[in-house]
This record gives sequence, structure tokens and C-alpha cells, in this order.
Amino acid sequence: MYLFLMKVPANEQAKLIDEHNVDILLAGGRSLYTAIKKKIAFVDVNQEKKISYGAYGGLENLAIDVCAAVNNPVFRVVGSEAPWE
Repeated sequence: MYLFLMKVPANEQAKLIDEHNVDILLAGGRSLYTAIKKKIAFVDVNQEKKISYGAYGGLENLAIDVCAAVNNPVFRVVGSEAPWE
């Protein structure tokens, strides 16, 4: 699994996700739509969030958010083939 924190435009993000076989995207909220389009997990790490990722407690918060994103049951559905295909 690759973790990517990107500060690049959305059109380049999609290309990098494909090139590096990314499983999760850690970025600001505007990148959510890129993650949805590419069917990968997403964690919003924007500094305006209500939960801090600073210091040791912040690292625990980040770990909780990454686990929740990766284990989200929606990825079992989007990762499978559509019934009509």
C-alpha cells in the first residue's frame, strides 16, 4: 500500500495515482473528488479540520482516520465488477 500526500493539481493527481498504484490519498478537501473518481480511500488532512494531527496525539488521530478510510466497506463494493458487466 502506498500513502501519498500530494500538493499538485487534480488533473495531475489522477495521473500519479494510476502511475504509482496508490491505495489512499491524504490531501485537502478539494482532492476528494479525485479520490472518488479513482475509487481509492481518502483522508482530509486540511489544517482547518477540527481534529489535530500535531504531536503524538495527532499521530493517533491520523492513524484512526487512515484505518477508517481504508476499512470503509464501500471499497468492497466499488472494487468489484458491476453486476451488468
